[in-house]
Amino acid sequence: MLLFTTLDQVEYSTSAIMKLYRLRWQVEILFKRLKSILNLGHLHKYDKETILTWLNGKIFTAILIDKIIRSGDVFSPWEYSE
Repeated sequence: MLLFTTLDQVEYSTSAIMKLYRLRWQVEILFKRLKSILNLGHLHKYDKETILTWLNGKIFTAILIDKIIRSGDVFSPWEYSE
C-alpha cells in the first residue's frame, strides 16, 4: 500500500497514520451507507432552514436505527471494528 500524507513523521508513526487512514475509511463507508439507505445523496430542499431540518431528521433516523439494532444485539452496519 502506498499512502501519501502531509502529517509530520516525527509526530505520527506509520502505524498511527495507518490507524487514522482506516478510521477515515470507516467514516467514508458510513456516509456511503447513509446516502444509500436513507437517501441522503440528494437534497430535495432549497433553502437553508428546510435543508438543515431535513438532514437533522435523516441523521436522527440513522441514530434510532442504530439504537434499535444495538438493543437487539445484532451487528450494526455503522459500527467500527478493527
